Amino acid sequence: MVRVSPSLYKPRTAKRIKDAFARKGIYRVGTIQGYADAILKEKGVEVVDPMTYLYPPAPEWVPPEDIPDNWLAKRPAVEDVREKKKVWHVHRLSAFTEGMQQACLLTKSQLFTGLPPAINDLVGKYRVSDQDDEAKRQILASQVWDNTREKLPKRFDLENLDWVFRREYGIPENKSSLILLNGFLQMAQAMNEEFPELYTERLLVYEPQFSTFYKYKEDNIHMACKFKAGVMGSRPLTPLGDSALVEASKEHTPFDMYPISPLVDLQEQEVLSTKETHGFLRPNSSVRCCYPQLTLNVFPGKLLHMDKTAQPFSFLNTFAVAVEEARRRFGPSAGVLKEPVTILNINCSPLTFNFLVVQLNTLDFTSDNGIKNFVWSDSANHLIRKTLCKPWLHSKRKYGPPKLWDYNPQVFEKFLAMYLYNFASAKPS
Repeated sequence: MVRVSPSLYKPRTAKRIKDAFARKGIYRVGTIQGYADAILKEKGVEVVDPMTYLYPPAPEWVPPEDIPDNWLAKRPAVEDVREKKKVWHVHRLSAFTEGMQQACLLTKSQLFTGLPPAINDLVGKYRVSDQDDEAKRQILASQVWDNTREKLPKRFDLENLDWVFRREYGIPENKSSLILLNGFLQMAQAMNEEFPELYTERLLVYEPQFSTFYKYKEDNIHMACKFKAGVMGSRPLTPLGDSALVEASKEHTPFDMYPISPLVDLQEQEVLSTKETHGFLRPNSSVRCCYPQLTLNVFPGKLLHMDKTAQPFSFLNTFAVAVEEARRRFGPSAGVLKEPVTILNINCSPLTFNFLVVQLNTLDFTSDNGIKNFVWSDSANHLIRKTLCKPWLHSKRKYGPPKLWDYNPQVFEKFLAMYLYNFASAKPS
Protein backbone atom coordinates (compact mmCIF):
# COMPACT_ATOMS: atom_id res chain seq x y z
CA MET A 1 0.00 0.00 0.00
CA VAL A 2 1.29 3.45 -0.89
CA ARG A 3 0.16 6.98 -0.11
CA VAL A 4 0.04 9.45 -2.97
CA SER A 5 0.23 13.19 -2.31
CA PRO A 6 -2.79 15.27 -3.47
CA SER A 7 -0.65 17.14 -6.04
CA LEU A 8 0.33 13.85 -7.71
CA TYR A 9 -3.03 12.21 -7.26
CA LYS A 10 -5.19 15.01 -8.64
CA PRO A 11 -6.50 14.70 -12.23
CA ARG A 12 -6.17 17.22 -14.97
CA THR A 13 -7.72 20.63 -14.30
CA ALA A 14 -10.13 20.51 -17.21
CA LYS A 15 -11.64 17.23 -16.03
CA ARG A 16 -11.89 18.52 -12.46
CA ILE A 17 -13.74 21.66 -13.57
CA LYS A 18 -16.14 19.71 -15.79
CA ASP A 19 -16.80 17.25 -13.01
CA ALA A 20 -17.38 20.10 -10.50
CA PHE A 21 -19.97 21.70 -12.79
CA ALA A 22 -21.60 18.33 -13.38
CA ARG A 23 -21.94 17.86 -9.62
CA LYS A 24 -23.26 21.45 -9.16
CA GLY A 25 -20.09 22.76 -7.61
CA ILE A 26 -19.55 19.85 -5.17
CA TYR A 27 -16.13 18.24 -5.56
CA ARG A 28 -15.09 15.18 -3.59
CA VAL A 29 -11.50 13.96 -3.47
CA GLY A 30 -10.84 10.54 -4.92
CA THR A 31 -13.88 10.25 -7.21
CA ILE A 32 -11.87 10.84 -10.44
CA GLN A 33 -9.11 8.50 -11.47
CA GLY A 34 -5.71 10.14 -12.03
CA TYR A 35 -2.77 9.06 -14.18
CA ALA A 36 -0.70 7.80 -11.24
CA ASP A 37 -3.66 5.73 -10.05
CA ALA A 38 -3.92 3.80 -13.32
CA ILE A 39 -0.17 3.09 -13.51
CA LEU A 40 -0.05 1.84 -9.92
CA LYS A 41 -3.05 -0.39 -10.48
CA GLU A 42 -1.30 -2.03 -13.44
CA LYS A 43 1.57 -2.89 -11.12
CA GLY A 44 -0.85 -4.28 -8.53
CA VAL A 45 -0.33 -1.56 -5.92
CA GLU A 46 -3.33 -0.58 -3.82
CA VAL A 47 -3.89 3.19 -3.78
CA VAL A 48 -5.32 4.77 -0.63
CA ASP A 49 -6.90 8.21 -0.61
CA PRO A 50 -4.61 10.37 1.59
CA MET A 51 -7.46 12.67 2.64
CA THR A 52 -9.38 9.86 4.26
CA TYR A 53 -7.05 9.61 7.22
CA LEU A 54 -6.43 13.32 7.58
CA TYR A 55 -10.08 14.33 7.84
CA PRO A 56 -12.19 11.44 9.11
CA PRO A 57 -15.94 12.13 9.05
CA ALA A 58 -17.47 13.06 12.38
CA PRO A 59 -20.09 10.70 13.69
CA GLU A 60 -23.60 11.98 13.44
CA TRP A 61 -25.07 13.03 16.77
CA VAL A 62 -28.33 11.38 17.71
CA PRO A 63 -30.28 13.04 20.53
CA PRO A 64 -31.32 10.78 23.40
CA GLU A 65 -34.90 9.65 23.57
CA ASP A 66 -35.41 10.57 27.23
CA ILE A 67 -33.77 13.74 28.59
CA PRO A 68 -33.29 13.60 32.38
CA ASP A 69 -34.49 16.47 34.53
CA ASN A 70 -31.03 17.21 35.93
CA TRP A 71 -29.32 17.22 32.53
CA LEU A 72 -27.82 20.71 33.12
CA ALA A 73 -24.62 20.33 35.10
CA LYS A 74 -24.60 22.53 38.16
CA ARG A 75 -21.43 24.41 39.01
CA PRO A 76 -20.30 23.53 42.51
CA ALA A 77 -20.41 26.48 44.88
CA VAL A 78 -16.96 27.63 45.96
CA GLU A 79 -16.92 29.19 49.38
CA ASP A 80 -14.54 32.11 49.80
CA VAL A 81 -12.81 31.46 53.10
CA ARG A 82 -10.88 34.74 53.01
CA GLU A 83 -11.97 37.24 55.61
CA LYS A 84 -13.35 40.52 54.28
CA LYS A 85 -13.14 43.76 56.17
CA LYS A 86 -15.57 46.64 55.91
CA VAL A 87 -13.99 50.00 55.12
CA TRP A 88 -15.25 53.48 54.28
CA HIS A 89 -13.75 54.75 51.03
CA VAL A 90 -13.23 58.45 50.30
CA HIS A 91 -14.30 58.94 46.68
CA ARG A 92 -13.05 61.78 44.51
CA LEU A 93 -16.57 62.96 43.70
CA SER A 94 -17.98 62.60 47.21
CA ALA A 95 -19.91 65.70 48.30
CA PHE A 96 -19.51 66.24 52.04
CA THR A 97 -22.66 67.46 53.77
CA GLU A 98 -20.83 69.84 56.11
CA GLY A 99 -17.76 70.43 53.95
CA MET A 100 -14.48 71.01 55.75
CA GLN A 101 -16.10 70.77 59.18
CA GLN A 102 -17.10 67.18 58.44
CA ALA A 103 -13.60 66.36 57.16
CA CYS A 104 -12.17 67.80 60.39
CA LEU A 105 -14.36 65.40 62.38
CA LEU A 106 -12.99 62.44 60.42
CA THR A 107 -9.40 63.54 61.06
CA LYS A 108 -9.72 64.98 64.59
CA SER A 109 -8.56 68.37 63.33
CA GLN A 110 -9.00 72.01 64.21
CA LEU A 111 -9.82 74.29 61.27
CA PHE A 112 -8.23 77.70 60.70
CA THR A 113 -9.34 80.04 57.91
CA GLY A 114 -6.65 81.54 55.70
CA LEU A 115 -2.96 80.79 55.38
CA PRO A 116 -0.68 80.44 58.42
CA PRO A 117 1.21 83.62 59.41
CA ALA A 118 4.58 82.13 58.45
CA ILE A 119 3.39 81.56 54.86
CA ASN A 120 1.23 84.67 54.70
CA ASP A 121 4.31 86.81 55.43
CA LEU A 122 5.94 85.44 52.27
CA VAL A 123 3.04 86.51 50.01
CA GLY A 124 4.33 89.26 47.73
CA LYS A 125 7.79 89.24 49.33
CA TYR A 126 9.48 87.48 46.41
CA ARG A 127 8.70 87.90 42.74
CA VAL A 128 9.61 86.19 39.49
CA SER A 129 10.95 88.29 36.63
CA ASP A 130 7.97 89.77 34.71
CA GLN A 131 5.69 87.86 37.02
CA ASP A 132 2.29 89.25 36.00
CA ASP A 133 3.01 89.11 32.26
CA GLU A 134 4.30 85.55 32.52
CA ALA A 135 1.29 84.49 34.59
CA LYS A 136 -1.06 85.94 31.97
CA ARG A 137 0.82 84.04 29.27
CA GLN A 138 0.31 80.81 31.19
CA ILE A 139 -3.41 81.58 31.49
CA LEU A 140 -3.67 82.20 27.73
CA ALA A 141 -1.73 78.99 27.05
CA SER A 142 -4.23 77.01 29.10
CA GLN A 143 -7.34 78.76 27.74
CA VAL A 144 -6.59 79.79 24.15
CA TRP A 145 -3.19 78.88 22.72
CA ASP A 146 -3.23 75.11 23.17
CA ASN A 147 -4.23 73.42 19.91
CA THR A 148 -6.36 70.70 21.56
CA ARG A 149 -9.84 70.57 20.04
CA GLU A 150 -11.95 67.97 21.81
CA LYS A 151 -15.71 67.74 22.07
CA LEU A 152 -16.83 69.74 25.10
CA PRO A 153 -19.89 69.00 27.26
CA LYS A 154 -23.13 70.50 26.08
CA ARG A 155 -23.65 74.00 27.41
CA PHE A 156 -26.74 75.46 29.04
CA ASP A 157 -27.41 78.90 30.52
CA LEU A 158 -29.77 79.64 33.37
CA GLU A 159 -30.69 82.97 31.78
CA ASN A 160 -32.13 81.25 28.74
CA LEU A 161 -32.91 77.58 29.32
CA ASP A 162 -34.76 77.30 26.00
CA TRP A 163 -31.66 78.15 23.98
CA VAL A 164 -30.02 75.09 22.38
CA PHE A 165 -26.28 75.61 22.14
CA ARG A 166 -24.41 74.16 19.20
CA ARG A 167 -21.68 71.60 19.74
CA GLU A 168 -18.42 73.28 20.84
CA TYR A 169 -14.84 72.02 20.57
CA GLY A 170 -11.92 73.22 22.63
CA ILE A 171 -9.62 72.49 25.57
CA PRO A 172 -11.15 70.24 28.26
CA GLU A 173 -11.15 71.61 31.80
CA ASN A 174 -8.87 68.87 33.13
CA LYS A 175 -6.19 69.50 30.50
CA SER A 176 -6.51 73.26 30.89
CA SER A 177 -5.90 72.88 34.64
CA LEU A 178 -2.83 70.70 34.01
CA ILE A 179 -1.35 73.24 31.58
CA LEU A 180 -1.88 76.06 34.08
CA LEU A 181 -0.48 74.04 37.00
CA ASN A 182 2.65 73.01 35.05
CA GLY A 183 3.14 76.58 33.89
CA PHE A 184 2.98 77.95 37.43
CA LEU A 185 5.38 75.24 38.61
CA GLN A 186 7.90 76.27 35.94
CA MET A 187 7.54 79.89 37.02
CA ALA A 188 8.13 78.93 40.65
CA GLN A 189 11.19 76.88 39.69
CA ALA A 190 12.69 80.04 38.21
CA MET A 191 13.40 81.06 41.83
CA ASN A 192 16.03 78.31 41.99
CA GLU A 193 18.61 80.84 40.85
CA GLU A 194 17.89 83.00 43.88
CA PHE A 195 17.73 79.96 46.18
CA PRO A 196 20.35 77.49 44.87
CA GLU A 197 19.54 74.95 47.59
CA LEU A 198 16.28 74.21 45.75
CA TYR A 199 18.37 72.43 43.09
CA THR A 200 19.72 69.87 45.55
CA GLU A 201 17.13 69.86 48.36
CA ARG A 202 13.99 69.38 46.25
CA LEU A 203 12.68 66.65 43.92
CA LEU A 204 9.59 67.04 41.72
CA VAL A 205 7.63 63.82 41.15
CA TYR A 206 4.85 63.58 38.57
CA GLU A 207 1.68 61.56 39.18
CA PRO A 208 2.63 60.02 42.55
CA GLN A 209 0.06 57.66 44.02
CA PHE A 210 -0.50 55.81 47.27
CA SER A 211 -3.16 53.96 49.25
CA THR A 212 -3.55 53.85 53.02
CA PHE A 213 -5.95 53.04 55.86
CA TYR A 214 -6.42 54.57 59.26
CA LYS A 215 -8.86 53.81 62.05
CA TYR A 216 -11.38 56.46 63.03
CA LYS A 217 -12.83 55.31 66.35
CA GLU A 218 -14.17 51.84 65.40
CA ASP A 219 -14.25 52.27 61.58
CA ASN A 220 -11.54 51.82 58.96
CA ILE A 221 -11.22 54.71 56.48
CA HIS A 222 -9.56 54.00 53.16
CA MET A 223 -7.99 56.65 50.94
CA ALA A 224 -6.35 56.09 47.58
CA CYS A 225 -5.21 59.06 45.56
CA LYS A 226 -3.11 59.89 42.55
CA PHE A 227 -1.77 63.43 42.67
CA LYS A 228 -0.75 65.26 39.53
CA ALA A 229 2.57 66.26 41.07
CA GLY A 230 4.40 66.06 44.36
CA VAL A 231 7.41 67.90 45.77
CA MET A 232 9.79 65.87 47.94
CA GLY A 233 12.47 67.39 50.15
CA SER A 234 15.64 66.30 51.88
CA ARG A 235 14.22 67.32 55.27
CA PRO A 236 10.74 67.66 56.79
CA LEU A 237 8.91 70.98 56.73
CA THR A 238 9.04 73.12 59.86
CA PRO A 239 5.76 72.93 61.85
CA LEU A 240 3.59 76.03 61.51
CA GLY A 241 1.83 75.64 64.86
CA ASP A 242 4.06 75.99 67.93
CA SER A 243 3.88 73.83 71.05
CA ALA A 244 1.64 76.35 72.84
CA LEU A 245 -0.93 76.16 70.06
CA VAL A 246 -0.73 72.37 70.13
CA GLU A 247 -1.42 72.29 73.87
CA ALA A 248 -4.26 74.78 73.48
CA SER A 249 -5.95 72.46 70.98
CA LYS A 250 -7.02 70.24 73.90
CA GLU A 251 -9.68 72.85 74.73
CA HIS A 252 -11.04 72.95 71.19
CA THR A 253 -14.63 71.73 70.87
CA PRO A 254 -15.19 69.72 67.67
CA PHE A 255 -18.06 70.39 65.30
CA ASP A 256 -21.30 68.61 66.23
CA MET A 257 -23.06 66.71 63.43
CA TYR A 258 -25.40 64.70 65.64
CA PRO A 259 -27.58 62.80 64.74
CA ILE A 260 -25.79 62.46 61.37
CA SER A 261 -22.64 60.33 61.29
CA PRO A 262 -19.50 61.90 59.78
CA LEU A 263 -19.25 58.76 57.60
CA VAL A 264 -22.56 59.47 55.84
CA ASP A 265 -20.96 60.63 52.57
CA LEU A 266 -18.30 57.90 52.30
CA GLN A 267 -18.71 54.70 50.29
CA GLU A 268 -18.97 51.45 52.22
CA GLN A 269 -16.80 48.71 50.70
CA GLU A 270 -15.42 45.30 51.60
CA VAL A 271 -11.72 44.59 51.09
CA LEU A 272 -9.61 41.50 51.62
CA SER A 273 -6.60 43.31 53.01
CA THR A 274 -5.92 46.63 54.71
CA LYS A 275 -2.28 46.66 53.66
CA GLU A 276 -0.95 50.06 52.63
CA THR A 277 0.51 50.81 49.21
CA HIS A 278 3.26 53.29 49.94
CA GLY A 279 3.84 54.41 46.36
CA PHE A 280 6.05 57.49 46.33
CA LEU A 281 6.27 57.36 50.16
CA ARG A 282 8.20 54.09 50.21
CA PRO A 283 11.47 54.31 52.17
CA ASN A 284 14.47 54.46 49.88
CA SER A 285 17.92 55.09 51.33
CA SER A 286 19.41 55.81 47.90
CA VAL A 287 17.13 58.84 47.33
CA ARG A 288 18.10 61.92 49.30
CA CYS A 289 14.79 63.76 48.92
CA CYS A 290 12.36 61.35 50.61
CA TYR A 291 10.19 63.66 52.76
CA PRO A 292 6.87 64.78 51.19
CA GLN A 293 6.43 68.55 51.38
CA LEU A 294 3.90 69.68 48.77
CA THR A 295 1.16 67.87 46.81
CA LEU A 296 -0.68 69.30 43.80
CA ASN A 297 -3.92 68.21 42.19
CA VAL A 298 -6.54 69.46 39.72
CA PHE A 299 -10.32 69.31 39.68
CA PRO A 300 -13.07 70.22 37.21
CA GLY A 301 -14.28 73.77 37.65
CA LYS A 302 -17.80 72.72 38.66
CA LEU A 303 -16.35 70.79 41.63
CA LEU A 304 -13.69 73.27 42.71
CA HIS A 305 -16.26 76.02 43.26
CA MET A 306 -18.03 73.71 45.71
CA ASP A 307 -16.31 73.78 49.10
CA LYS A 308 -18.11 70.56 49.95
CA THR A 309 -16.27 68.44 47.35
CA ALA A 310 -12.81 69.46 46.19
CA GLN A 311 -11.38 71.05 49.33
CA PRO A 312 -12.43 68.27 51.79
CA PHE A 313 -11.20 65.56 49.40
CA SER A 314 -7.82 67.29 49.01
CA PHE A 315 -7.59 67.73 52.76
CA LEU A 316 -8.32 64.06 53.49
CA ASN A 317 -5.75 62.85 50.97
CA THR A 318 -3.09 65.29 52.15
CA PHE A 319 -3.89 64.19 55.70
CA ALA A 320 -3.40 60.56 54.62
CA VAL A 321 0.05 61.43 53.25
CA ALA A 322 0.92 62.98 56.62
CA VAL A 323 -0.37 59.89 58.47
CA GLU A 324 1.73 57.57 56.32
CA GLU A 325 4.79 59.77 56.76
CA ALA A 326 4.30 59.83 60.56
CA ARG A 327 4.01 56.04 60.66
CA ARG A 328 7.22 55.73 58.66
CA ARG A 329 9.15 58.08 60.96
CA PHE A 330 7.68 57.33 64.40
CA GLY A 331 6.03 53.91 64.05
CA PRO A 332 2.40 52.87 63.54
CA SER A 333 1.54 52.86 67.27
CA ALA A 334 2.75 56.39 68.01
CA GLY A 335 0.25 58.59 69.85
CA VAL A 336 1.17 62.24 70.22
CA LEU A 337 4.04 62.85 67.81
CA LYS A 338 7.41 64.06 69.07
CA GLU A 339 7.65 66.34 66.03
CA PRO A 340 4.56 67.37 64.05
CA VAL A 341 4.38 66.40 60.36
CA THR A 342 3.51 69.24 57.98
CA ILE A 343 2.32 68.78 54.39
CA LEU A 344 1.14 71.51 51.98
CA ASN A 345 -1.43 71.09 49.21
CA ILE A 346 -2.47 73.15 46.17
CA ASN A 347 -5.50 72.15 44.13
CA CYS A 348 -6.79 74.14 41.20
CA SER A 349 -9.23 74.41 38.33
CA PRO A 350 -8.72 76.46 35.14
CA LEU A 351 -9.85 79.62 36.99
CA THR A 352 -9.60 79.01 40.76
CA PHE A 353 -6.94 77.93 43.29
CA ASN A 354 -7.34 76.40 46.74
CA PHE A 355 -4.54 76.19 49.32
CA LEU A 356 -4.25 73.80 52.27
CA VAL A 357 -1.74 73.36 55.08
CA VAL A 358 -1.99 70.20 57.20
CA GLN A 359 -0.10 69.71 60.47
CA LEU A 360 -0.38 66.26 62.03
CA ASN A 361 0.12 66.32 65.80
CA THR A 362 -1.29 62.95 66.89
CA LEU A 363 -2.18 59.51 65.55
CA ASP A 364 -4.73 58.85 68.27
CA PHE A 365 -8.17 58.87 66.55
CA THR A 366 -10.02 56.73 69.09
CA SER A 367 -11.82 59.73 70.64
CA ASP A 368 -12.40 63.45 70.06
CA ASN A 369 -10.59 64.45 73.25
CA GLY A 370 -6.96 65.45 73.67
CA ILE A 371 -4.58 67.10 71.23
CA LYS A 372 -6.01 67.92 67.80
CA ASN A 373 -4.44 68.14 64.37
CA PHE A 374 -4.36 71.45 62.48
CA VAL A 375 -5.54 72.45 59.02
CA TRP A 376 -5.37 75.90 57.42
CA SER A 377 -7.73 76.36 54.48
CA ASP A 378 -7.69 79.21 51.95
CA SER A 379 -10.24 78.44 49.22
CA ALA A 380 -11.99 80.17 46.30
CA ASN A 381 -9.01 82.23 45.12
CA HIS A 382 -10.20 83.34 41.69
CA LEU A 383 -7.26 83.74 39.35
CA ILE A 384 -9.35 85.16 36.52
CA ARG A 385 -12.97 85.50 35.49
CA LYS A 386 -14.32 83.92 32.33
CA THR A 387 -17.51 85.03 30.59
CA LEU A 388 -18.97 82.83 27.85
CA CYS A 389 -20.85 84.23 24.89
CA LYS A 390 -24.65 84.56 24.87
CA PRO A 391 -25.76 84.29 21.24
CA TRP A 392 -29.39 85.24 21.91
CA LEU A 393 -28.25 88.74 22.90
CA HIS A 394 -26.61 89.29 19.50
CA SER A 395 -28.72 90.61 16.68
CA LYS A 396 -27.40 87.95 14.28
CA ARG A 397 -27.19 85.16 16.87
CA LYS A 398 -23.40 84.92 16.51
CA TYR A 399 -21.09 82.84 18.69
CA GLY A 400 -18.05 84.71 19.96
CA PRO A 401 -14.92 83.72 21.90
CA PRO A 402 -15.04 83.75 25.72
CA LYS A 403 -13.94 86.87 27.55
CA LEU A 404 -11.17 86.68 30.18
CA TRP A 405 -11.07 89.51 32.69
CA ASP A 406 -10.38 90.52 36.34
CA TYR A 407 -6.91 88.99 36.70
CA ASN A 408 -5.90 88.57 40.38
CA PRO A 409 -2.09 88.73 40.81
CA GLN A 410 -2.26 87.69 44.48
CA VAL A 411 -3.10 84.08 43.53
CA PHE A 412 0.33 83.35 42.09
CA GLU A 413 1.95 85.21 44.99
CA LYS A 414 0.28 82.70 47.34
CA PHE A 415 1.37 79.85 45.05
CA LEU A 416 4.98 81.08 45.18
CA ALA A 417 4.84 81.50 48.96
CA MET A 418 3.65 77.90 49.38
CA TYR A 419 6.43 76.67 47.07
CA LEU A 420 9.19 78.65 48.81
CA TYR A 421 8.16 77.91 52.38
CA ASN A 422 10.98 76.52 54.53
CA PHE A 423 13.55 77.91 52.07
CA ALA A 424 12.77 81.61 51.68
CA SER A 425 11.60 82.26 55.25
CA ALA A 426 15.16 82.29 56.58
CA LYS A 427 16.36 84.81 53.99
CA PRO A 428 16.03 88.50 54.87
CA SER A 429 14.03 90.69 52.53
